[in-house]
Order: sequence, then C-alpha cells, then structure tokens
Amino acid sequence: MTRTRFWWRLGLLLAALIVLLPLGAAGIAAAAFDADALKARLAAVVQAQTGRVLSLNGPLRIAWSLRPTLEVNDVKLANLPGGSRPDMARAERIRAQISLPALLWHRIEIVRLTLVGPNILFEQVGGQPNWVFRTAGAAAPGTPTGQQSAAPAASPMTLQFRDVAVRNGMVTFRFPARTKVVGIRALAFRHTVDGGPLTLSTVLVYSDNQPFALKVAASPTGGIRDPWRTRLDFAAFDATATAHGTMDVAGDYDLDATADLPALEKLNALLPQMQLPPLHAMTVTTHIRNGPERGDLPVIGRSVLHVGSADLQALLPGLLLGALDASLPAENGLARLVVRGRLSGTGFALGGTVGVPAHPDGRVGVPLDLTATLPGAGTRSIRLKGRLALDALQFAGLQGDVSLRLPDLKGLPGGAALAMLPPLTDVALDGRLVVPAGLDQVGLRAATLQARQADLAGSVTMRLGAAAGVAAVLQGARLDLDALLPAAGPDAAGTPSTAIKGPVIPDTTLPWTRLRGPSIDLQLGLDTVTWQRMPWRNAGLALHLQDGRLRIERLHAMLPDGAIDGTLAVDAAKAVMPVSLSLHAEAVPLALLARPADLPGAVEGEVRIGVDLHAAGDSAHALAASLGGSLAVTMLGGRISNAALQQVASASLQALGIKVPAGGDTAIRCFGLVGTFDRGIGRFDTIAVDTTYLKLIGDGQVDLGAETIDLKLHPLARLAGSSVAVPVVVTGPFRDIKGRLDASGLDKVGLLVDALFGGDHPRTCSDAGLLPSAGQPAPAGVRR
Repeated sequence: MTRTRFWWRLGLLLAALIVLLPLGAAGIAAAAFDADALKARLAAVVQAQTGRVLSLNGPLRIAWSLRPTLEVNDVKLANLPGGSRPDMARAERIRAQISLPALLWHRIEIVRLTLVGPNILFEQVGGQPNWVFRTAGAAAPGTPTGQQSAAPAASPMTLQFRDVAVRNGMVTFRFPARTKVVGIRALAFRHTVDGGPLTLSTVLVYSDNQPFALKVAASPTGGIRDPWRTRLDFAAFDATATAHGTMDVAGDYDLDATADLPALEKLNALLPQMQLPPLHAMTVTTHIRNGPERGDLPVIGRSVLHVGSADLQALLPGLLLGALDASLPAENGLARLVVRGRLSGTGFALGGTVGVPAHPDGRVGVPLDLTATLPGAGTRSIRLKGRLALDALQFAGLQGDVSLRLPDLKGLPGGAALAMLPPLTDVALDGRLVVPAGLDQVGLRAATLQARQADLAGSVTMRLGAAAGVAAVLQGARLDLDALLPAAGPDAAGTPSTAIKGPVIPDTTLPWTRLRGPSIDLQLGLDTVTWQRMPWRNAGLALHLQDGRLRIERLHAMLPDGAIDGTLAVDAAKAVMPVSLSLHAEAVPLALLARPADLPGAVEGEVRIGVDLHAAGDSAHALAASLGGSLAVTMLGGRISNAALQQVASASLQALGIKVPAGGDTAIRCFGLVGTFDRGIGRFDTIAVDTTYLKLIGDGQVDLGAETIDLKLHPLARLAGSSVAVPVVVTGPFRDIKGRLDASGLDKVGLLVDALFGGDHPRTCSDAGLLPSAGQPAPAGVRR
C-alpha cells in the first residue's frame, strides 16, 4: 500500500467517525431519552445563566439530527420579585435547534430559536431593569446583603443564542413615565460569534396602526453589559431616521441622529402623548441621550431643525407657517428660532430664543424671548419675554411680558378671534400675558394701552374657540368715541330706506345676529369720554353680552350741569327681540340732540330727559310699532337758529303764515313734550313751545306703526297787538305732514282777542306746567 493511499483512507475514516459518532450518540440519546430530565436540565441551565426560573409546561418533543430540534409549548420566564406580573416573558411555542458539537464543550448553543406568540414585559422593579439578568449566585433585587437567591447551584453549562426569530409577538414597556404596548410582526436576531457583532431586524406595530421597521447593528466594546457601538435605522409613516453611537443592555444610550420627516403628525400613532403638530418637509440632526428614568423622553443636545411648512390652524385659526429654522448649541441651552408665516392672511416674521429643557419629562419651565414683526410702514412688532411651561414637551401654559407696537390695531392678524378689537391707531400696549395649558383663552394682566383714541389700564381676557368672548375691567384717563365710532364700520342701525315709497322708519332687519356672537363682559370707568364733540366726565358702565342677550347697567356720566344715568337691555336670542331703555338726565346739552337730527346753525340750552321705553321687533320699524312706556323731554331757556326752527316747525309756521327770517336766531323760552306710548301709539298730553316767532300748546298722538301724526295745536298769533289762540291741526303721513287752520275751533264771527291768554303776555310755559303760576313753586325737576 502506497503512502498516499494510506493517508487518503485514514482521512476517509476520520471523516466517517466525525459524521457517524454524533449520529450514534443521537441514536443512543433517543433510545434513552427522558423528557422530564431534559426539561429540568434546560431549566437549571437557564436559571444559572439568568437568575430566573424557566417553566416548560408543555410536553417536550425532539427531532433528532445533526442539529436536534427541541419544541415545547407554554413556556414562561419569571420576572423579578415584586414585578407587575409573575413572568417577564411567555410564549405559546418555542422551537430550538441545538448544536451537538457545542455540547462537547459544555455549552448549550441555540443555533436557531423560534418564538411563536411571545408576550414580553420590560419594566423596572425596585429601580432595576428586569431585562438585565444575573447568574444564579447573585443576589436578586430586594434580597438582604449576605443572602443568595434560592436558585439551584450553578451549572458548568453556558447558554448561547446565535439566531432568533419571533413571529406574532407583543412587547409591553412599563416605565414610570409611561406605558406602551408594541406588537411584533417579525423579528430576526443574529449573533454568530462570541464577542462579535450582532444584528436585529424587526417589523413592529403600535396600536393597530401601520407597521414600522427598526434595524440595529451593534459591536461590543467589552463585556455584554458594557456599551455597544450601535447603529439604528428606523422607518415609519414615510419618515426615516438613522442614529449611531453607544447603547447598553440596561437601556442607556448616547447617539447622534438624523431624521427626514415628510409629515411629522403621522408619528402621533407611535407617540400619542406628544401630540406632534403637522410639520411638513422636516429634517433634523441632533444628539440625544437617555434621561435619568427608563422610558423618559430623550435629553436633546446640539441640534439643527428645518421645517418646510406647517398648517397650525387647529392650534390657532388662520396660522400657517412657511420656513422654520432652529438651532440648539448644547443641552439645556437656548434654541435660536427664525420663522416666517401667515396669520389670517397677514404675513409675519418671528425670531428669538426658546429654552430646551435638559430633562423634558414632567412639568418644566423654559425661558423664551420672541419678537414678531409685521409687514408695512412704521413700527409693527410684538415682543414676548417670559417662561413657557411644558409637560412631557406638550404645551402647559405661558406667562410673559408682552409689548405691542402697531400703527393700527385692526392690522393685527387673528381673524374672528380679534374681530372684537376696537380700531385703535398709534397703539402702544404693554402687559402680562397669561395663556393656560388648554389654549382656550388669552389673558392680559396689569396692562396699559396708549393710543390716539384712548389711554386705558386694566385686565382683559379673551376666550377662544366655540365659547369665544372678551372679559375686561378697565380704567382710563380718556376715550375718544368721536374718533372710534366712524371707523367701526356701518351704523349699527342698518341702512335707511331711500325708496320714495315704503316706511320712513326703516324696516330692514337690524344686525341683531352680531349679538349672538362672542360674549362680552366689560366694566369700564373713564375720567373723560369725548362724544359728539363734548366731554363726558366720570363716565362708566357695566356691559354684559352672552348668547345674544345684551344688558348695559350702571351707565353714568357727568355733563357740565348734571348727571345722566341709564340702562339698556336687548334679547336677540328670541325670534321677536325685546328691547328696553331707561334714560334719565338732568341737563343734556341741546347740541347733543341737534347734531343727530342735523339741525343747522348754533344751538344753545339744556334739556331734561326722562325715558322709560320698551319694544320688540327685528327692525327699527317693528320696534317703533310696538313701542310702549313713557317719554318726557322738557327745556327752559335756550336758542336755535331760525333755519333750525323752520326745519322742525314748518307745518305750524306755514299754516299760520308766519314769516321767519332766514338768518338770525330764535330764542326758546320753554319746550315740553310729555306723553306715553302703547303698541306704537304715542299720546302726548303736553306739547308746548314758546319761542320768538312761535308759541303754542296742544296735544295729540303719533302712530309709529302706521307712520301718521294727528296733533291739535293752539299757536298764538299776534293780531292787532294781541296774542290770539289760532287752532291748527297738524296731520298726515310722515312723508306728507301738513298743517291747516281748524275752522271748527274758530269763532264764526271772526278772530277774537283772547284775553284769557293775557294779551301781550302769554302763559304758554306755565299753562303747560313747565313754569309755575304766579306765587307757585316750580314743578319738580324743572330748571329755571
């Protein structure tokens, strides 16, 4: 036999021995197989390696081969003592392929482990992570010093896993900060060489949403519990992220990460507690590490953020962001922010700094200093400096000093939420801004407002959302209503009818629906209010509007010669809206009444007013047709222009043929109009006028619904040097009122001198009760 043939046959024999000996050993083992003993042996090895009890409750089956396969159902691995449940992990079925050669070296090497339906719990027990295992001889958490756990003696065997696959499992993360449950659709783990790298690839599902993928590649830097050099790749909901750095089995990590997030809000399926806003085309580079507690949100270090756009109208109506850029130089630092966007169609730029908390879990406060600038000429800026409250990175409130400078308050964007603001100009506003966590209101405390039309101080709260409204308590030195009201828009009374036919009193629907909008609670006190070019001193009111019900109480002001007080109530919540007005004034300048009537020329004198009226309707005509209550307007002493007299008393003047010069003034000795209304019909028992050119007393009625007038007046015409009572009837529709002599009231023989009227000294004012008779005191409330 040649040397070559000898070595060839020896090699063949050795090869046969290598193949046949394990098969023989397997056959012998199969013949002498004791399943219970093997289960006990496996449980002992696991307990020795992990310090946990392994329960193999189902029957053990073995498929013998070069790599025998063990299969067992109903498997449980114990939790740490004191955990929220007895077992840390359980599985419906486990299938394990074991390396026979490794047994020769006293190792149980699981070449491939398949878990079907595992349910795994990660939690902290007594401050210790339950996924960090100890050998059987190590003291378990909570075990007194000097004592050991009750595990059996350590086995010389070691346990190793090379390839692990999971199907249809579930993992629960129960940490002090939060609890999450994640489904495992598929998982593959490989660790082929001791001390070498490992890989993990998994497809997970959270709350029945679209699955997301996570891949991990790690290489050890020392022992298994030392940090591992790690790379993670994440993909979910069109978002991708990559991180590299170090991680360890206890859950600590220190990573540099980059992310590309086309639609950030989609990740709320994974992080619902963060309520992520709809930021689009977002890119991030950042440094993150774990917080002090397992499950904490990461501590954010040096970072750069870019957002392409964002629709934040769910947070604030009309808010749209364009480009947003932010940079954070270090942990617990100030992030510099630059934003451009639009609010209710108006562009703005925002810049400044916002603090980023070192440990964002829980409630924290961070500083912020932001300035928004608006387009246009002049200073248009809003600055906010204060502290922002966060709760697990969710908005939890805001307090800060706000400073606003605007040439026109109506130029401030905000849509319907700010539509209630008055049209102030040259505005300088300073105060303390308070926004609660619910974002349902905005408060301004200790505020001061200086504008061309006002100088005010106080507190204001604006409620947002469905219950929008304003509540304010204000005091001030001045308020110019003459400057504000014309800028407020169309007259609230609506547009009068210009048709030749139809009612004189407009029947167009009044804008009552405006009262059904935001609620208003206002308490106002002012040193001076300017209205109708006249100062009203010590003015104040309390206004309440809610659900269409308006009530103005404590309406008060001091005029030069007396006070004015009143109340107003409107209920626009009803189909036929009731209105009531009470107004009492001692001495209202006649000029205030003459200006709305557009009377020409100078006006002097003071009017005493007593009004208690009520009505119901949706238009001025409907209100007039239902008017009820009392009215008294009286005056002693005054002066109007001749042109004004001709405008208000043309019917009587024409009937009597009295010629009044176009120029000059008419002295008013007295005026009185006293009557009551019932369903739109006013009955006046006192009508009295004593002027230079016209003196009359009379009575009659006005039907506001039918728009007709029917008065019987007794003017005093001067005939043959004496004053003669000449009855005049003033009657007709409002569009064609005419006066005529009442022939039935004249003596058939002719005009007689009425000595009862005192000849050249008529008693018009006293006969009407506006002046006292000789030797009698003046009537109550009449001013001489």
